[in-house]
Amino acid sequence: MPLPVTSDDVDGVSANDGSNAGAIHGKGADDSPVGAFPDEKERDASHGLMELQYVFDANHVIDSYKSFWRKANEGEADDTDADIWSNRDFVYNQLVSLTGVTLIAETLDVSVDVGDRDVFDCSLHLLEGYKRCVESNGMITLPVYVVTTMCETLDFEDGEAFLDKIRTVRNACFDMAEVVLARVPDTSLRYDLAVALMSLDLDSYINQTDRVLSDGKDMSAEQS
Repeated sequence: MPLPVTSDDVDGVSANDGSNAGAIHGKGADDSPVGAFPDEKERDASHGLMELQYVFDANHVIDSYKSFWRKANEGEADDTDADIWSNRDFVYNQLVSLTGVTLIAETLDVSVDVGDRDVFDCSLHLLEGYKRCVESNGMITLPVYVVTTMCETLDFEDGEAFLDKIRTVRNACFDMAEVVLARVPDTSLRYDLAVALMSLDLDSYINQTDRVLSDGKDMSAEQS
């Protein structure tokens, strides 16, 4: 499960410009977590803690995996002052909560061990895309972005490997169900959204999210 982030955690956070890549996830000059949000001035005040939590964790996971790559493939020494974000098992669990297992998390993690730079860079690029979607459009829109982008990329009019393409879309829906279950605090809503995704019913998912967004429901706190 993601570490909880409160509104106090993200006030005054410095920009994530990569300057902290060598000693990951320390504190800023004001004792705030480094890299919680990439550009504080552009942060939309309407974003809830759910979005802030996602971006906070995504930035930390990206920096952590860059550090794991350097240690595994470039001979960088371990940081003697390492914190929880240097624990690979912990970071992997956070990664799964951001992306699901199949399409990004497993691929990224294995690429570090086998030294496949192309796959590593591609996986991080995809995670950056997920993060930008959440920043721009909100957490619960992420599954729609991921699944529709996947469908557009696969070109179903080309009948070659049709079943493999269907399985890829199914895996994207299952991955997004994992993310929703990990990241949406509202108990009833997260299960309804996850069921829609596990049923491969994107229309139902969109209808539910449209109702939530039109009602202006606060999803940043646990609802029973």
